[in-house]
Amino acid sequence: MTFLELVQQLGSETGTELVSKITSVEVPPAAAYGETTEHRSRLVRWAQRAWLDIQQDQTQWDFMVKRTMIHLAKGQLVYDLKVLTDSYNSAAGVDYPYEALVPFVASHDVRYVWVVDSKQGFPVTRNLCYYVPPERFYGYLDRSSDRNKGIPGRYSLTRDGCLEFDSAPPHDELRLEYQYRAMPQKLLVDADVPRGLPEKFHDLIIYRAMVHYAGFDESAAQLQRAAKLYRDLMNKLRLEQLREYSMAGTGT
Repeated sequence: MTFLELVQQLGSETGTELVSKITSVEVPPAAAYGETTEHRSRLVRWAQRAWLDIQQDQTQWDFMVKRTMIHLAKGQLVYDLKVLTDSYNSAAGVDYPYEALVPFVASHDVRYVWVVDSKQGFPVTRNLCYYVPPERFYGYLDRSSDRNKGIPGRYSLTRDGCLEFDSAPPHDELRLEYQYRAMPQKLLVDADVPRGLPEKFHDLIIYRAMVHYAGFDESAAQLQRAAKLYRDLMNKLRLEQLREYSMAGTGT
C-alpha cells in the first residue's frame, strides 16, 4: 500500500474519516472545521510514527539489513562507511541510506567483514577481517605509531562510526564487503511505499497507528483490539524477518 492508502484505511478502521475525503497526505491548514480538520493531520502523523516504530522495533530486520561493498585505497586505514555507502548506493540508484555496520557472524560469536583481493584475477581471494573492540584495538593492540602494510586482518569502529584497519591496504585492488542497517524511512508523500516491508505486513502499520489513535481517544476497548491485532501480526513479522543474533560489540 502507498502512504495515502495507509492513511485512508486508518481513517476507515478508526471510523474518523471517510476514505473519499482523504485525497492526499499533504493536508493544508484548516479553512473550516469539517473540511480540512486537525484530526485528519493526526491520522497522517500516526501513520508516519507507526512505520518508524516498526522499523526501530529491532536492530536487524532482514528487510532493513543490506549487503554492499566499497573499494579500498592503497595505504588508507580509516573509512567513513556512511559517506562511502551512500555514495555507492546513489550511483547505483539504491535508496537504503547507511545507519550502522552489521558484521557477519562466525562460530563463537566472532564478527567479521570480508576483504576481497582481486589483484591476482579470478577467482578472487576472500580474506576474513575480524572485529576487535575499541578498548583492545586502541589499547594494547594499538598500532597507530607502527602500522603494518598488508591485507587487513582486524578492524574496529571509531567513536564517530568510521571503520579503521590494523594495517594499510598494500594496493588499490582490494574491496570491503559488509552488511549494514539502513536508516529508518519516513513516509512523506502520497506515493511513498514502506521500504522493504513485504506487502502482507502493511496492515501492521495501520494496527500500530490505531494504538496511537486509541491512546489519543482514551478508549480502553479500542486500545485492546488494536494492541492484539498489532501483537499477532508483529509476531509473524519477527518469525519471518528477524535473525537470531545480537549487535553486541559493534557499538550499535
